[in-house]
Amino acid sequence: TWIITAVLAAMSPVVIVLAQQNLALVPLLSVSLAAVTVSGMIALRREHQALHDTLTGLPNRSLFARRASVALTDSRNKSTSVAFMVMDLDGFKQINDTLGHHNGDTLLMEVSTRISKVLRGADTIARIGGDEFSFVLPGTTQDQARGIAERIKLAMSEPIKLGGEEVQVGGSIGIAVSPDHATDIEDLIELADAAMYFAKKNHLDYSFCAVDANKPAAVILASASQATTDLATPASQAMADLAADEDRRKSELPAS
Repeated sequence: TWIITAVLAAMSPVVIVLAQQNLALVPLLSVSLAAVTVSGMIALRREHQALHDTLTGLPNRSLFARRASVALTDSRNKSTSVAFMVMDLDGFKQINDTLGHHNGDTLLMEVSTRISKVLRGADTIARIGGDEFSFVLPGTTQDQARGIAERIKLAMSEPIKLGGEEVQVGGSIGIAVSPDHATDIEDLIELADAAMYFAKKNHLDYSFCAVDANKPAAVILASASQATTDLATPASQAMADLAADEDRRKSELPAS
């Protein structure tokens, strides 16, 4: 909208001059300015729709990728950390099946609103699809990411009223931090996704990924409460164990 405002402001002197010269020209110019305004608003609306989830209004996969790229570039330039998180809701399918897709949509919107309120201004939460969300947290260390995961957990702890009932929904969160675990967007998302699978399988609220110093090429997972000592199964194994079930579950979710 600032672009439209700037154009109108720039045209104001022209309108004044025309008014001084010939008042008959002012209505013609006003119509042209109105057309420019409407056209600009339509373009902005289309751009917003292309970059945001239609249900929750959150950034979608495309906007998330843009912001993740900017955050990583900025972290390299400033030698700071940036955390990536992937969250999958627990129990969403059951709620969706028993209370209906409309209430499932209401739940997704409420979860999105609650989590957005506990994030910082520079953070991004995006709805990637179904009941899966991704986060990019600029300037965030592992300890700070743990604190944010705790805030998300607390935000989701209060029951949500759906169809006259109170329901409880949790989330399994996987966390990867650059440059600690990887420096490439795809790798960081894959690691966070693997950590999320591990958290879900082991009924954890959140889990970090970690790199085994003795096996540089192998990525392993650690539970959030014992991130430096209690190492879990390889990420590839954790993902393989749940991939088939998760694919079936995702395929049953509404397209919303």
